[in-house]
Amino acid sequence: MKIKRNIQILIRKLEKNTITSEEMEEFLTLVKDKNNKTLFDQILDNDLKKLSMEVISTPDVDRNRIRWIIPMSIAAAVLILVLAAFIFNNVILQANLTFSTSVGETLKVELPDESIVTLNANSTLTWIDKNQNIREARLSGEAFFDVRHQDNVPFRVYSDNLVIDVLGTEFNVNNRQGAGEIYLKEGEIQVSNNRVDQAGVLLTTGESAYVDTETYKLVKTKSQKLEDQSLWRDGILKFTDTPVKNILKQVEDIYGVKLTMLDDELMKRPMDFALPYTNWEMVSEGLALALGKELVKYDDFYELK
Repeated sequence: MKIKRNIQILIRKLEKNTITSEEMEEFLTLVKDKNNKTLFDQILDNDLKKLSMEVISTPDVDRNRIRWIIPMSIAAAVLILVLAAFIFNNVILQANLTFSTSVGETLKVELPDESIVTLNANSTLTWIDKNQNIREARLSGEAFFDVRHQDNVPFRVYSDNLVIDVLGTEFNVNNRQGAGEIYLKEGEIQVSNNRVDQAGVLLTTGESAYVDTETYKLVKTKSQKLEDQSLWRDGILKFTDTPVKNILKQVEDIYGVKLTMLDDELMKRPMDFALPYTNWEMVSEGLALALGKELVKYDDFYELK
C-alpha cells in the first residue's frame, strides 16, 4: 500500500533526523488522519517485533529485561510524534506569516519578498518562511497574486491539491468549494494537481485552468469566465455563463450567508451576473432582481422564492 510505505519512509527519516520541513508537514497530516491509525499501529507493531527478536537473538542478553523493551519502545515512538509536532509547530512555523479576511472583506498585503497578494473574503494566506531557495505560500479561499521576480528563486503556491510554480507573474487562484480555478493575467506558471496522476499544465498570459469535477484532472482553457470572476479585486462581482447554483455557492462563501432556492431548473441555468463588490444588502437585492425572485430572511438562512 502506497500510504503505508510512505509512512514507513517518513518514520525512518524522522528517526535519522533527515526529514525535510515539507515531509514533516506531510507526516503530521498523516498522523492526524484517523483513517491511518491502523497503518501506524501495524508499522509500530512490526518494528517492536523486530526489536524484540534482535534482543532475544543477542548472546548473553539479560532475559529479565526483555519485558521492558516493548513498553519503552512504545514510549519512544510516542515521544517521537510529540517532539515532531512540537518542533514543527514551534520552530518551522515560528517565522510564518498568516493573513486572513472575514466575510465581505478584501485585504491587500505585501509579503517579505515584496510580492503583493490581494485576499478575497473568507480567505487565508500563510507565508512559509523556511527556505531561501524557494518562496512558498499556502492559500485557502481566493487570492490574486502579483509576484515579484527573483532570479533563481521560484515562487510556489499550495492551494488545496493544486501546486503552482512561478518566477514572476500575476494570477488569480480560487479553491472555494473545491473549485480549483486559476486565471493567469500575465506571465507563465506551471500548475500541478496532487490528487490525480497527471502531468503539470503550463499556462501563459490570458490562459486559465480548472479542476474537472468528474475526473479531477486539470483542464486548460481560454474561457472568459475565469477572467471575469477575477475582477473581484477591482470591486466587481462578475460571473459569465455560470450556473446559478455555482453563483450562489460563491456568494455564500464571500458574504458568510446561507442561501436556498427550490427551483431546480433555474439552479442549473447558466447566467451572466455583475454587481459592485459592496455590502451584502446591495448584492442580495441585485441577486434577487436578476433571478426574478424575492429574498426572504429566516433566522439562519435566506430563501429565494
